Amino acid sequence: MWMISSSQVALLLLFSNSPPNCTLPSLLSNLVIWIIFWAERSSTYNNSILMTQSKYICDLLHKTHMAEAHSISSPMVSNCKLSRHGVDVFHDQTLYRSMAGALQYATLTRPEISFVVNKVCQFMATPLDSHWKVVKRILRYLKGTLFHGLLLQPASITKPLALCAFYSAD
Repeated sequence: MWMISSSQVALLLLFSNSPPNCTLPSLLSNLVIWIIFWAERSSTYNNSILMTQSKYICDLLHKTHMAEAHSISSPMVSNCKLSRHGVDVFHDQTLYRSMAGALQYATLTRPEISFVVNKVCQFMATPLDSHWKVVKRILRYLKGTLFHGLLLQPASITKPLALCAFYSAD
């Protein structure tokens, strides 16, 4: 794995099947997957970086023809009950699986959608129209929160990071 950073603080992670001691040109020729996060220095928080996937999410919205859809304030309704049983089988199972997988990737910078994405991924074998409606709701939520992401801040010198762990041993 290589990490390349530019002066604009854009991060590019390259996963390759190349050996760890290979040169960058040979790495690029054997490239398997490109994963791009956009990171920019935050003007609100001093010395911090905000990581987003806004371009990636825009691409998902265009792929599903939802770029012009209205945004919503939550990724899932609280009383939503999804079931494997139903007669309304979704017409394009490949699209459903592709979007469910793509949403799993989006959870890297958007952990608040992890629960609902996990729910839709449980129905990848035989997705129903009701499951697709939940995927579309997630996409509409992401549209409204396009520039949200992970805020990375340095630890304070006066108050260093502390990690506490507890366990129960009988």
